[in-house]
Amino acid sequence: MEDFEVIENKSTKSIAANALNYGVIVGFAMLVYGVILYAFDMSMNRILPMLAYILLIAGMYIGSEKYKTSYTDGYLSYGKSFRSCFLIGLFASLLLVVWNYIFFEFIDKGMATQILNKAQESMLESNPNMSEDEMNMGMKYVKMFTTPVMMSIMGLLYNLFFSVILALIVAIFVKKEEPVII
Repeated sequence: MEDFEVIENKSTKSIAANALNYGVIVGFAMLVYGVILYAFDMSMNRILPMLAYILLIAGMYIGSEKYKTSYTDGYLSYGKSFRSCFLIGLFASLLLVVWNYIFFEFIDKGMATQILNKAQESMLESNPNMSEDEMNMGMKYVKMFTTPVMMSIMGLLYNLFFSVILALIVAIFVKKEEPVII
């Protein structure tokens, strides 16, 4: 009887396809967390919404580890680890941008008014002697950035910035360089 060599057949999947799956999962989890904060009237809190980034970090790590173990030989360079983590953040951000637009445009149009009021309070707290003209000028710019489109665009840029930073860090823990054989 001949010995047959068993060859492990790892199916191939692109980093982008894997990241899309995990990005959608993470984006949806972040969306649900945001809705819970909104439902309990905690969305204007400064700290609690930032905790959603823990979900993003976990999703970047788990999704990239899954790619490394399932679709490579257990090795993933830092560059590919970063790409995987960043793409997960990108896809999650895109899902959140669509949600934010729908939310601010159709679900709670009054949220923009709350943001404007909070901005006005912050301006007065930081400069109690602000003139009415200065207040009007400041509020003009705040109003310009509190439309559903602008809030969505700013949210995307904000999330992408944090996705880059987090991906740079998380990729350090995911990467596993292939040993060099001399």
